[in-house]
Amino acid sequence: MQYDPIMHGDMSERYLFKWQLDYTMEPITDDFRAIPDDRIFWRPTRNTWSAGQLFAHMAVTERKHIGCILQGVDDIPKQFRIFISLNHCHPTDEEVCQAIGLKENIIRYWQEVRRLTFAYLDGITDQDLQKIPEKKRLDPNRRDPVREWFIMTIKHQNMSGGEIHLIRRMIEGGI
Repeated sequence: MQYDPIMHGDMSERYLFKWQLDYTMEPITDDFRAIPDDRIFWRPTRNTWSAGQLFAHMAVTERKHIGCILQGVDDIPKQFRIFISLNHCHPTDEEVCQAIGLKENIIRYWQEVRRLTFAYLDGITDQDLQKIPEKKRLDPNRRDPVREWFIMTIKHQNMSGGEIHLIRRMIEGGI
């Protein structure tokens, strides 16, 4: 008896991006939910970000990459704009608390962002992934095709998700 391989060679790249994004969201959200509410703004060291900042940054940057850059839609809510670039913007703990409010607010926002990302992927073809975005490039020296923005988004989610996992383990005393 012959079996088909699990991964078919004709799998669309769009489907692969959806799978990669979907595969990582639940574990990251579970890690974030497991952090006690009174610790989501705790920073492991003075110069690091809290789990709340990282989680909000993940949601906002995904929407910036997919919405602003690929779709030309800048619909990031005003209170979350402080999370666009944590390297260049240093919000105070109070600003972070006010922007996020309850932990579930930012989780719901990221879920909505992910729904919009998937809707965008459903509306394009694999050939569209080769096109270079025309509007609102962050860096005029970069000419990255759409697929590179998805790859960058996935890598960013994995890196930030790993940091949230580390913070959770530190809070639980596992490190």
